[in-house]
Amino acid sequence: MPNLIGSVVQSNAGLDVGIYSIQANGLTAIKTDYTLNASNGGAALDGKYICCFMDQYMGQVYGAYYRLFDIDDWSLLEQNYQADFNLMAECMTSDGSDIYGCFYKQDLSGYELGKMSLTPVKRTGTICSLDEPYIALACDAKALYGIYGDGRLVEINKSTGEETPLANTGIVSNYLTSAAYDSKTGILYYASCTDTETALYSIDFNNAYAVAKICDLQGEVCGMHLIAPLAEDGAPAAVTDLAVSFTDGSLSGNATFTMPVQTFAGGSLTGDLPYSIRANDEEIAHGQAAPGAAIDVPVQVAEAGMYKFTVLVSNSVGDSPSSNKVNLWVGPDKPYAPATVTIAYQEGTFDISWDAVTTSENNGYFDASRVTYTVVRYNNGVEESVVASHIAATQCTDAVAAPEKLSIYTYKVVAEFEGVTSNETKSNAVVMGSIMPPYTNAFATGDDFLPFTVIDSNDDFNTWGWNESGCAYIGYSWQNDMNDWLVSAPVKLEAGKAYRLAIDARGEANYKDHFEVKMGTQANVDALVTALIDTVELTDATYRTYYAVIAPETTGTYYIGIHCLSKINMGAIYIDNFTIEAPIPDTAPAIVENVKFTAQPDGSAAIDVSLNAPDKNIAGNQLASITSVTVTRDGEMVKQFTNVSPGAPLSFKDEVGKETTVHYTIVASNESGAGIPYDQDAYAGLKLPAPLPTAKSRRVPLLPER
Repeated sequence: MPNLIGSVVQSNAGLDVGIYSIQANGLTAIKTDYTLNASNGGAALDGKYICCFMDQYMGQVYGAYYRLFDIDDWSLLEQNYQADFNLMAECMTSDGSDIYGCFYKQDLSGYELGKMSLTPVKRTGTICSLDEPYIALACDAKALYGIYGDGRLVEINKSTGEETPLANTGIVSNYLTSAAYDSKTGILYYASCTDTETALYSIDFNNAYAVAKICDLQGEVCGMHLIAPLAEDGAPAAVTDLAVSFTDGSLSGNATFTMPVQTFAGGSLTGDLPYSIRANDEEIAHGQAAPGAAIDVPVQVAEAGMYKFTVLVSNSVGDSPSSNKVNLWVGPDKPYAPATVTIAYQEGTFDISWDAVTTSENNGYFDASRVTYTVVRYNNGVEESVVASHIAATQCTDAVAAPEKLSIYTYKVVAEFEGVTSNETKSNAVVMGSIMPPYTNAFATGDDFLPFTVIDSNDDFNTWGWNESGCAYIGYSWQNDMNDWLVSAPVKLEAGKAYRLAIDARGEANYKDHFEVKMGTQANVDALVTALIDTVELTDATYRTYYAVIAPETTGTYYIGIHCLSKINMGAIYIDNFTIEAPIPDTAPAIVENVKFTAQPDGSAAIDVSLNAPDKNIAGNQLASITSVTVTRDGEMVKQFTNVSPGAPLSFKDEVGKETTVHYTIVASNESGAGIPYDQDAYAGLKLPAPLPTAKSRRVPLLPER
């Protein structure tokens, strides 16, 4: 049998998740760890192996992630916990140039045959859509081979996805499977999985696709991969005793090793053989030597860094296997980043301090007494000033006047040793100042959440926080009704002006969640009494924008609180794009009145829009004139009335063109500018009654990790 490996993701015999060797007598563990789970696709390319996994529970998908490993030692190279869904697959295979897969579409609406790379990890193309998924894929240089759940085996054109039926194997699989094709023997190896059996089968392409069971498997195997022989039988064996040395940060050193005396298959070698010494796969020295000769040659690299040193020996048959690699940092080593950076603000000055760096990352040449530091100030995530450069001390000060406008200050510190710079370490954040509209917070980073105060009114420790998807978030509670506030930083508002508040919010499908928005003069529950947005019900995972107009009677400092009111064991609430628009002067028009959106009797996709222009300004005084009333639909202007008499009735028919829900914004303007906007959703077409609700499963507090 060839050298086969695969990812065991489930086992009926108590095997741990991990990478296993697949042999004629079953499975042998290579490395076990829950991270080596390729339930949603596994394949090897460029010396790397990817494990893809979707987080699913009760039929709902909560996320997707992948991990990338070095196939030589199974060390973790890269991981992504927010992977695109179109990287997930029912099965994958690799031909040495590309990875092919039966991938999910990005919206999870179906499957597509496509390609991906691992350097970097990304989809590189879609070949065709699939009406039915393959449960296993294999390939050779010319074609793909797909197996369906009912046992059908097909050949697939790599460019078009066109299928050619080959055989019905008679192997019916109900669960996750995988396959690999040995082009030397013409045998496809297939790991099947049913309710009663997990087994390894061979399908002989040279014998009318004859099927033979090789052995029982003790687990559900995904991501099967055939590791090709390291060398041809007559090629030289690998060199032995490779060692590489560099002294005191020098980029020049020596490599020593012993030439092979046998071929890969164990035969004798004669005559001088060429060798090549490589650093990160680039040749840095070469020569010729007799079998068994001891070699000691100078080597040099261009710059400091981590290098993988290997040696190849060649003859007329081919190259030897690569020698055992030597991983070595050459040159001055990279310092570790400072462990912690702490800032505090007092009397107009930031005090910045950090831990001294005493060690380096790679066990290379390093002298802690010669480490220097550079300190940079950031305001609202934007670099503002280099505070100190190449200093030996582990503290410094920075004079900064207290800002009036909301500012989130952080500092970053890097260590440097002989021109090699560490990763940066970010300090804690200090928030100062007030929101002065216009203001938008998109919650893009965790720092953006810091100006908000969280009040866990029901003291259940399940409350608001920042979500890595870039929003504020509160999860469901299985113990209590929700009673949690997310309160803004102080907001400076002026009497005689109006401000429009906009908040994007969504819930989760199949749950009913609720929130309201209130305002007060202090950041506590008792003070947050002015209603801005009445209770909203969220029933799906689509973001919608909710508006309020704030017209303070007194100039001063205010706080805006988002209050989660969901019942026990409901869904989660996500908040994004917290916005307070620029102030509107009180001489601008008030909001339009008597707005109606009327559907067409024949059900066509048009809406009759009617309204009255305002007759007063925001201050309540009579308007002398209105220059325009503008109507936008989903952000695009669809109608503008000009030179409108205050209080005049206005109407028009909006030909939307398709049945859908649209959002209208209507605003009147005068010489003082645009007034208070009116916002409302409307439906174009014949809106049918909602379908009867389906049964909803209740979630439990602790979910087992798959």
